Amino acid sequence: MKTLSLLFTSLLISAICSAQITVTSADLPRPGQGDVVAFDTITNVNIGIASPLAQNWNFSALQNHYQKLAIYSPTAPYQQNADDFPGSNLYTWGPAIFFSSFYGAAPVDQAGWGYMYWKTDPTGFSIVGFRGDPGNGYQNVLESPKELLMGTPSTYNSNFNNSANWTIALDKNPFDVDTIFKCHIDKVLSCDAYGSLTTVFGTHDVIRVHEYVVEVDSIFAKMGPSLWPVYQIRDTVNNYHFWGNNIYYPLAIVHADKNNTIKNVEYLKDTVPVYQITGNVFRENGVSAVTHGDASLFIKDSYNHLFYNLENVAIDNNGNFQFADVVGPNFLVLADPDPVNYPYLLPTYYGDSTYWENATTLNVMQDMNISINCQSDSLLVNLIGSGPGVISGTVWMDTTQVAKLSGPQNSNPARGVKVTLEQNPGGACRINRTDQNGFFEFNNLPAGNYTIKVDIPGLIMDSTYHIDLSAKSMTHSNLDFLFDTTFIYIIPNAGIEDINGNPKFDISIYPNPFTDYATIEIANSEGERRELQLNVYDMTGRLVKSITELNTDIITFSRDNLVDGMYLYQLIVNKEQAGNGKIIIK
Repeated sequence: MKTLSLLFTSLLISAICSAQITVTSADLPRPGQGDVVAFDTITNVNIGIASPLAQNWNFSALQNHYQKLAIYSPTAPYQQNADDFPGSNLYTWGPAIFFSSFYGAAPVDQAGWGYMYWKTDPTGFSIVGFRGDPGNGYQNVLESPKELLMGTPSTYNSNFNNSANWTIALDKNPFDVDTIFKCHIDKVLSCDAYGSLTTVFGTHDVIRVHEYVVEVDSIFAKMGPSLWPVYQIRDTVNNYHFWGNNIYYPLAIVHADKNNTIKNVEYLKDTVPVYQITGNVFRENGVSAVTHGDASLFIKDSYNHLFYNLENVAIDNNGNFQFADVVGPNFLVLADPDPVNYPYLLPTYYGDSTYWENATTLNVMQDMNISINCQSDSLLVNLIGSGPGVISGTVWMDTTQVAKLSGPQNSNPARGVKVTLEQNPGGACRINRTDQNGFFEFNNLPAGNYTIKVDIPGLIMDSTYHIDLSAKSMTHSNLDFLFDTTFIYIIPNAGIEDINGNPKFDISIYPNPFTDYATIEIANSEGERRELQLNVYDMTGRLVKSITELNTDIITFSRDNLVDGMYLYQLIVNKEQAGNGKIIIK
């Protein structure tokens, strides 16, 4: 009997010892991996007890009520805010929901976008600080001391004590009372259990880390050097983190209140590879660095739309930028030089294009480094010369996301939209941006034929205006555009008269609208021998039909295979511009 007892004890000790693991800094979050985390509102999961004996936990039946994505990216080689968070070597960017709940006492919420800065080293995983838009006005907020989220090395019976603080001062006006937010955190991390955990991610040996947190949030009123306490709240929570080897994220996080009543559970569902895009921005010569400006990362979908601006970052003093947290597949990158420092450089996409449709798409399947040479007005052939011509209009944004082609009803003016006026032929251009009312204007223009391009990342122009500045009409106003989530449209009947012509010629067109045929006639011919040329353009400015007649005052225009809609025509008599206008097939 004694022999059997000793054998049983030996086997039990052997089983217990084989289940114990040690978590080191090599097992903590790292760059290059995105952690897909599922959230379950369950309140009765069995998390076991603090015990020296190995335990088995089974979370395989947890439900996926919604998902989060925790992605940790390197601050190297030149993440824009890294120098403001000394010691940080990882960061996350995005809505706070991306961070999972592994963010400690940082003031995040699901709707707010921002940065978190972290440090992983042999002593563990800590928060260095954060920078976010909700409430703290894009301040860089350091936690001092840093908040420890996981201590290493950790095995059963390891314990870590930690105190951390952060402060946000909203002192925008030195002459009135300001607000100070202070947060103090005291916590104990106790590795109080170990064993085997089964989730949808698999079965793994784990240690359970009990995080006991007391957080005190205080609000103070500040006037000059004096502080007055206004409000204070104290909260106590219990969290249970389950860590394994070579997984780089907690396999599960169970949240409980101060009475240890379980509130919900998060668990690792999957991992995905993530990458970073680094780049260099140069002037048009490809040599001189652009050292002031911003770079933007746009998601491009399979339908050739750019519906989402993922991130904006500053171009640093060496002309570098960096995007991380990049989960494929397709993106465009836009470099936007600061207009004060670079008044003649244009926003330019990777591929050295000023228009997103002609940009080079990045299919991100690995870390990438790119270069962008910003184009200038001179490279686009700046339209020179002067004259009495004026072309103006307004760009509207359709807030209903359905095109309202009859006018700007239910729409808002679109400010800051890039508008390009191109002279035809030749492509010489001028560039403008809409003001706060969505208005744009080009003035001092010479006589000639022009088209307008509106550049909005991700949207394709469905149509544009074909404009002729001539002696009869050198002013064209109300050339309005409207865009929804898919296209940029013109607003019909918005500024081109039925006929704009040379006063030497009396032109009429009938019927208009027409179904099958229309007649264009010059009434004051007086028997003069003529060569008439009629050019018809669609609303994108493309030539769709050209008719030439000799020794006549009349041209008959047949619709043939043209679809219903509005077209623009140009009439030329004996090589001289006679008039232009609009014609409608109905």
